[in-house]
Amino acid sequence: DGIGAASLATRYFHLQNISSIDYWYLKKGQRRIDEKLIKKINEENYDLLLILDIAGDEFEKDLEKIRSSIIIIDHHILFNDYEHSNKIAVIKPQLITFGQDPSKYPTAKLTYDLLRELDERLNKYDWIAALGIVGDAAISAWEHFLNKFDIQKLFKAEELISLAVAYSIDNVKSIVKDLSYNIETLEDIIEKYKKYEYLRKELEKLEKHCLSNKEETPTYLICEVKSKYEIKSQLANKLSEKYPNKTIILIYDKGDEYYYISLRNQSFKVNLGKILKEISEEMPGKVQGGGHIPAAGAVVSKKNLKEFLEKLKKKID
Repeated sequence: DGIGAASLATRYFHLQNISSIDYWYLKKGQRRIDEKLIKKINEENYDLLLILDIAGDEFEKDLEKIRSSIIIIDHHILFNDYEHSNKIAVIKPQLITFGQDPSKYPTAKLTYDLLRELDERLNKYDWIAALGIVGDAAISAWEHFLNKFDIQKLFKAEELISLAVAYSIDNVKSIVKDLSYNIETLEDIIEKYKKYEYLRKELEKLEKHCLSNKEETPTYLICEVKSKYEIKSQLANKLSEKYPNKTIILIYDKGDEYYYISLRNQSFKVNLGKILKEISEEMPGKVQGGGHIPAAGAVVSKKNLKEFLEKLKKKID
């Protein structure tokens, strides 16, 4: 979703003959703009910092340190609307008339809708917005918009981009540039990224492991996996498809000092983003987490996993 939003923004800027664009992205598990990145941003003296698909409004102190003007386009929890700020603008579904949960208005679609109103030439890049919708499992809210596309190609293209990111988070910048400059169709994506199809086997192996080694109750399913690939989101989504009324708790071990947690519950009866925000506040410095009602994520130090899971189970039950 964030990749799609960044690509659409790039397309828009180029239509306005603005070519001086840099890209910064957060690593997996990173939720905020750290001091190192703030320093780099200020050194470059940008006119505008566009924060996409990240709840940047949560970290007021970080934003205050950035000298550039800031626009946040996002669909996560609203923390601060900055209504009276001359420096920061926030655009989220909560601040406009949408009528559904904000998680159903992906940032790529929101960015597309905003920017095509400014330049109708962006209309032909609707397929990028469609990729964001599929990637964020918001299909039910946008069926009328997706009717024009070949759904099988759309799903395959989104999956291959997702697998490319799973292979290496460092692929993010090159994918954004491809979608901004080199790729014009879903078929182009499929051809460009078909080399990552082999990662489906890794995903199938991890899914089989989870189903054989899960901790399961009527309300949740817990599984721990270890892989060199950043594939936890895809795995959590697949498990959630099999158990749509349970909370999927996927614990991902990258071999460092943290566990990376992916949560899913497609019933919309459990607000996972709210739960992780509460636990983060209850365990300051030990847990960083947040997200949407049906999907959320957290980073937990390994020594604090037991306490985290105890709190999480109680809140889910």
